[in-house]
Amino acid sequence: MKSGTYREQIVVSKDWAADNYITIRSELSGGAMLRPASSDTYSTLNVRADYVKIEGFEVVGGD
Repeated sequence: MKSGTYREQIVVSKDWAADNYITIRSELSGGAMLRPASSDTYSTLNVRADYVKIEGFEVVGGD
């Protein structure tokens, strides 16, 4: 993903395989920021799938 602040919820729900991961990566390490749109937003990154890699994001506002 390009650098910037993302306030949308990203949902990954498709399962992948041990020999075929999907990678969601920030173009620059720490360049893409995931930030909730408001204080009542449950999550910005919702992964409901197997074999998903998340790399290089800055996550703000999580507990």
